[in-house]
Amino acid sequence: MGGGDMASTWRGAAASRAVVLLVATALSACASDHGTDRASTAARTHATPSAAVSATATKPTTATALATTPSSPSTSAQSAPGQTGQTRTPTGACAGQTPLKLHVTVHQETWRGGPLEYPVLGVSSPCGAVQAAAAMQRAVNGMVVSEREDWKGTAGSPPATDEPASGFSARLSTPVDVDGLAVVSLEIVRYAAGAAHPLTLLRSVSVDTRTGRPFTKAGMLAEMQRTGGPQWDFERELRRYARLARPQEPQVAPSRADVGMYPTRAGMAITVDHCALFSCASGAVEFTIPWSQLVGPKDRMSFIPDHWGH
Repeated sequence: MGGGDMASTWRGAAASRAVVLLVATALSACASDHGTDRASTAARTHATPSAAVSATATKPTTATALATTPSSPSTSAQSAPGQTGQTRTPTGACAGQTPLKLHVTVHQETWRGGPLEYPVLGVSSPCGAVQAAAAMQRAVNGMVVSEREDWKGTAGSPPATDEPASGFSARLSTPVDVDGLAVVSLEIVRYAAGAAHPLTLLRSVSVDTRTGRPFTKAGMLAEMQRTGGPQWDFERELRRYARLARPQEPQVAPSRADVGMYPTRAGMAITVDHCALFSCASGAVEFTIPWSQLVGPKDRMSFIPDHWGH
């Protein structure tokens, strides 16, 4: 993309963005598995910002509510002899509901000549998951602030010519919101003055909706390692599915330090930032490692809701 095109793109975005956006997750009362789960075993690439939870309005006072669609119900998994790992109660106060409701206010500013747009998240729970709501709100807002301030340190001075100005935007989505697990993902687009192109970064926060405890990458990997024993090899599966995701780049050999992750019904979603591992032409990349490659059929993981099975 040329400098002039990039400049018009950022300026057009700054002129047309809405100030307030209300995002509400669906509150359906279905069978044992309500919520949303967008990840699939197919690889996905993100060359441009996702519009999954954003809307453009012409008036600053306009708010747009977007609700996710619940996935189809499935039969709850039953306990079986020989199961290992942490056992979780199959039902809770939020059983049959989406535990968290997100309220997003989008702030727009201009910083050093470029557009700065970021969400401030408020989280409530219709079924009493107050600890999870507070934990999610605190973690997501902290992550946005951290990424925003980091961008400010690298954005550079305002361009003296017709070069594109720097820019920053962040959008939220909820790939998972079921009893026992909620995930908020962030797609952050950063542009530094003088850079060849913007960079897309993928971040996520996963929370146990019953306790408010975060599910971190280190914690989930340690739990799977304890259950899988000394022969369990996450890097082996990571390399295998990375090559399936981008077969044109077979030389890529990622490690756990190179990726982000969050649990979905289909498996562990793996996220790779733009230009961090694959070629920059690939954009940000996301793919899924199926649970069958990571945990045994009788293993119980604290971050996999019982009613999903695996």
